[in-house]
Amino acid sequence: MKLSFSTLGCPAWTFDEIVETAHWFGLEGVEFRGVGDEMDLTRLPEFSGPCIAATRDRLASLGLSIPSLGSSARFHDADPALRAQNAEEALAYIRLAHSLGVPCVRVFGDKFPPGEAKEVVLERVGLALRGLAPCASDHGVRLLLETHGDFYAAHDVKAVLETADHPHVGVLWDTHHPYRFGGDTGEETIRLLGPHIAHVHFKDSIPDPAHAWGYRYVHFGEGDAPQENFLKLLKGIGYDGFLSFEHEKRWHPEIPDLEEALPVFSERMRHLLAKVQNEK
Repeated sequence: MKLSFSTLGCPAWTFDEIVETAHWFGLEGVEFRGVGDEMDLTRLPEFSGPCIAATRDRLASLGLSIPSLGSSARFHDADPALRAQNAEEALAYIRLAHSLGVPCVRVFGDKFPPGEAKEVVLERVGLALRGLAPCASDHGVRLLLETHGDFYAAHDVKAVLETADHPHVGVLWDTHHPYRFGGDTGEETIRLLGPHIAHVHFKDSIPDPAHAWGYRYVHFGEGDAPQENFLKLLKGIGYDGFLSFEHEKRWHPEIPDLEEALPVFSERMRHLLAKVQNEK
């Protein structure tokens, strides 16, 4: 398994600072979710037209790859015009991923709107992904539905996958949300979604009733999430992809800067990985 970090953790960094930091800490990848003030990756100079080849060469020279592009596309909305807009974003990200040699694009189910049956929303999201899957297949890219927002439960994500019914629709397992909101220590996710997991997010938190969300983020390894168990379960299914540190500084400016949080993650995750890999 390899380590990467999401650019959500460094909203003020330039592209150069991002890739140089990843190289400095000996990580193998960077998961792009915005750079600076630009959240639409298709508008980044480094990811545009004639610059793409140079960007690929630079990343390769530093021993880095991009495991996933993080789109904002979400498909829960009942308004077909809004879903069409999000589909266009997903298609643009699929084409960009193909140009960059990136294997995956993350999308959201996102919300269960009030007043609608959950089954209706799950089918809507699944059908949207089914419609995008042929383009993803043609470009050699997998669309990954993240266990995030209201779609944290493995059985809900499984229902979406069954409706989408395509090998180029998979799962990004955000280990935090199913645990924090559903109490899933990983077994349920692996049982229902294991063969479909193509990328994994890690972060850590502790319950905090005084906080608006009922929890607050802490340094990796200082919360109550069963990180070692997550790794054991991934090892058990033969997962050999990326473990990406999603430090959500862009959304939560009160948490430590990535300069402080990343070395903690890197050291502690490498320690856990070595422990798990050495167990028989």
